[in-house]
Amino acid sequence: MRIVEFDYKPEFASTMGIDHTHQTGIIAQEVKELLPSAVKEVGDVSCSDGEKIHNFLMVDKEQIFMENVGAVQQLSKLTDNLETRIKELEVWNRRLAKLKSLTGSLRSTGKPRKHSSVSMMSSPDACKSGTAQKESWRHKYSHCLQHKVFQASVFTLLATMAFCIISITVLYLINLKVEDAEDFPGYSNNSVFPLQTTAWTSTVPPTSQPGPWPPDVDFCELLYCDHMYCCTPPTGVSTDSSNSLTELAKVEKSNLTERRKEKFQLKLKRASDWTNTSIHTFIIKENQQVIDSKYCLRDECGPGRYIYRVPISQFVPLNMRVTLLMNSTELLVVHLCRFDESEACTALLDMNTVTGIRYPSDTQGEHEWPLHVSRLYRSSYHFRSAVAGKADCSTNHNYAGALFTDYHFYFYRRCTDL
Repeated sequence: MRIVEFDYKPEFASTMGIDHTHQTGIIAQEVKELLPSAVKEVGDVSCSDGEKIHNFLMVDKEQIFMENVGAVQQLSKLTDNLETRIKELEVWNRRLAKLKSLTGSLRSTGKPRKHSSVSMMSSPDACKSGTAQKESWRHKYSHCLQHKVFQASVFTLLATMAFCIISITVLYLINLKVEDAEDFPGYSNNSVFPLQTTAWTSTVPPTSQPGPWPPDVDFCELLYCDHMYCCTPPTGVSTDSSNSLTELAKVEKSNLTERRKEKFQLKLKRASDWTNTSIHTFIIKENQQVIDSKYCLRDECGPGRYIYRVPISQFVPLNMRVTLLMNSTELLVVHLCRFDESEACTALLDMNTVTGIRYPSDTQGEHEWPLHVSRLYRSSYHFRSAVAGKADCSTNHNYAGALFTDYHFYFYRRCTDL
């Protein structure tokens, strides 16, 4: 898998909201040949100059990272086994050296002695030849024995390594198959949000082209999806969602440098009373749809700040209740710092009706936020999670990631059959 440097076309970068065109990464086509589950087809993408990219491929870098972590762990185990075998071979080598020295001492003490007796000197040539043959036989036997022991040790080590490699490969393939079966359609997310095994289905007739990405929030399992709502933008409202998204992503810049800011946050996190203020999962309560990192903007998925762009299906009725459920592992307070609900679906809807139920300033314990997104063409919300009494909406934004975590949600109607 090659690591390459490449430049995005300016037209494509402006469409996708990419600030830096020069990037370092991997080629999606090459990754698809090695790890197909890490590459997703997101359909056709149109650039700002009108050029269309067919069957655009997106690489899931988080899955590749986790696969690399697993491979490193297996290699670490294999290295430990090799070190054990090397130590065993060293012990055998020392034993063989002792055996060799012992046979040498026996050979030196086994030389024939000279006797003064006349009867013992009757055939000196025959005695010398017999002694030489015995010594030669002992030398050959010792050498062969040492060589065979060494060969057996090497063969055992190679067989053990081959068995380990085969076992690791089989386990890896089985693990991939299990993950593919559990995570259909193949999206993996292990860094921030847990995997959700609930299947997402729709009554929209299937086509040969892949569905929209990220998936729309719809309720086709609960209602009939045969009528479109709110697909005509309100009067005077631009259909370009990039401007609103840019406004949503605007956050005041810190007067400190990024390096000083990171050091400052690290000191705060090392404090004994620091608490993790991140939200574990976001779920649409009515259809149990998880809002995870596939809705998160690139380079805006933490730490300290997350920006989500969530499309609402064209088949969601205007009176449909949409509740955003937030689950956390710590006891946190979630503040609603800002929201924008000015773009109603139609002028016939009274804005007082749309925002008739006012939102609380914060929630504690159970975080359920019934939002009016089904009645709006576009809407945005800024939530801030923190420990009670440690931070609120007025807290300096430089403390993001240390005292609180910001979450920006941008909901918009996505109409595909206009």
